[in-house]
Amino acid sequence: MKIDHLIYFYETSRRKSLNESSKYLHLSQPALSASIRSLEEELGVKLFYRTKNGIFITEIGKKALEHIEVILEQYRILLDLKHAGATHDRPVIISTRRTLSKVFLSPELMKCIQSGQLVVHSSTMLDDPLDTEFNDDNCHLCLRFYPKEMLSLVTQKVEHLGWRVIPLATGSVSLFLNSGIALSRKRKIHLRDLESLRFATSSKVMKLTYDHNKVFIRAACIKDSVIFPDRQTIFEAIAKSENIYTLSPKIDISDNLFIKQGVITAKEFADFSIPLEFCLVVPSARDLYPAERDIAFFIRKQFACMEEESLL
Repeated sequence: MKIDHLIYFYETSRRKSLNESSKYLHLSQPALSASIRSLEEELGVKLFYRTKNGIFITEIGKKALEHIEVILEQYRILLDLKHAGATHDRPVIISTRRTLSKVFLSPELMKCIQSGQLVVHSSTMLDDPLDTEFNDDNCHLCLRFYPKEMLSLVTQKVEHLGWRVIPLATGSVSLFLNSGIALSRKRKIHLRDLESLRFATSSKVMKLTYDHNKVFIRAACIKDSVIFPDRQTIFEAIAKSENIYTLSPKIDISDNLFIKQGVITAKEFADFSIPLEFCLVVPSARDLYPAERDIAFFIRKQFACMEEESLL
């Protein structure tokens, strides 16, 4: 009997809806149904009955729930005891793109970094954790962003790998172009305004499966794009050229040197958007350790502050 099956049964009994429960658990409905069915077969009883108004727990299911609640409570206590000792001296490790490293500048997170409780590995471009393998101990987390329309695909692959994805905040994508062209002075830009310009992206980005650049190329029917080695080279090229543009998360605006210098302008689309989902990828089906939960709380809090300041 798997503890995950007990957790899924418990959460579904609370919500009385496979749809709501699957969203909360970040599982697909078929995966949740299969888990409940497996538990029913193992116990030899029917735990739920289904109607057009939802699912309802059976009488024998209610009795099972009483025992399962006790089991899960004891399980949580044991986990906290285990991880309080095992992770007391071990820092929380989070890998992320340099784009998101500014999230860790909040007072709480800076304090965690200075005390050694948190270690952040950042680079200009990481391989997507869903396209590669984590290290063997599966201890570190990954802070990433994905196009919201792809999140269901990301979740499906995460489930297949036995990992978890924890949504933290939503954001958007902005258009970056040279400040010297008339288009940069428009309040909002339409897709048709870009027909005379060329879309710039990087070779590293194009290798990633779940990326907003690919969403844009498909949606805007981009047939010809300019490929650069990395994002920094793209911004340098836009600063020198008036016939190319790129897309980047709005969060990039606040610390983009070329925008501060006034040579690149960031704009919003009037007729197009790519909502983003910022999330933690956990390379395991396990719950977050207590220290990780604290860090996740601080990250979520920082995202909320950034959203209030219109930085996302």
